[in-house]
Amino acid sequence: MKMAVHGDEQPPREPAQGEAQPRQEPGQEAEHPVDARLRVYLRRLVDAQGGRMRTADALGVNNKTLARGLDESGPLTVWLRAALFVKALEDGVAALAVGGDEDEPADPGAEVPAGRIGELAGDLRDATEVLRSLATTVEQLHREHGERVAEVERRLAALEAPPPDAEGSPVIGAPRTDAGPAPAAARPRPAASRAVTERPRPASAHVVTEEAGPDDEDAYGAAWPLVEEWRDVRARHPAEGKGVDWLRDEERLRELEIALIGEHELALPPERYRWDGFTRRSQLRWRERTLRRVRKERRRAQWRRRLLTLGLWWS
Repeated sequence: MKMAVHGDEQPPREPAQGEAQPRQEPGQEAEHPVDARLRVYLRRLVDAQGGRMRTADALGVNNKTLARGLDESGPLTVWLRAALFVKALEDGVAALAVGGDEDEPADPGAEVPAGRIGELAGDLRDATEVLRSLATTVEQLHREHGERVAEVERRLAALEAPPPDAEGSPVIGAPRTDAGPAPAAARPRPAASRAVTERPRPASAHVVTEEAGPDDEDAYGAAWPLVEEWRDVRARHPAEGKGVDWLRDEERLRELEIALIGEHELALPPERYRWDGFTRRSQLRWRERTLRRVRKERRRAQWRRRLLTLGLWWS
């Protein structure tokens, strides 16, 4: 339903039962013309919708925000202003931008002065920028909170892990690093124990090994194709590097690890024991964050290569 809106100066309406009339304190700054028109439009929406609750639902705001816009003086909140702009555009209320006679309703089909259109567009643009800034802040806080929680979980998992054996097994829950001392399996050992210690663990231990075993295909079952591809990518992929090819392998490696951990509940090197649910979730979140970062870096690297080669290299 289209509704006409009067000009800037409007006589105050009679307050509904139990509703306080907005007051303007002496010396208070005059209301912005755009807010004045939006406030008139809001009151008419309440009358047309048959109450405040229905109006709040139509605008997508809560009752408290709506009550502040109706009962309190001063500028409208960013949320309410943006909601009223959107609602006005949906209903085709062009009279929001048209100043008219107080006693003569404005024609919704009348031509809107260019200056008023620019003014409304500027206010809508400002409201959109504020909303976007708030959304970015909330997303950043959520990301930082997730990283802190993951760090706490990693430390708790390390504290709950069984003590290292004499060979110096790594701490459960720590991310993979290729730097540092060589793994225990690579150190010289007596010939009698070499065959036992270097034998890959079966999938019943819920640990993926870097070394291939004779019964891997049967042992890992449905996860075997992922394990086989993971070994191939890891074997050719250095721990550190740069460029599109390195980022592409890094991206695929993290995808495979996420599938192995999340879908098949397998632990990854350098772990020697099955992960509990707490550690598994922590490791999964760490790799998911890494995958998002690597994908962004890979896309940027591809665009840089396209620019440097004048579009001749698109892969």
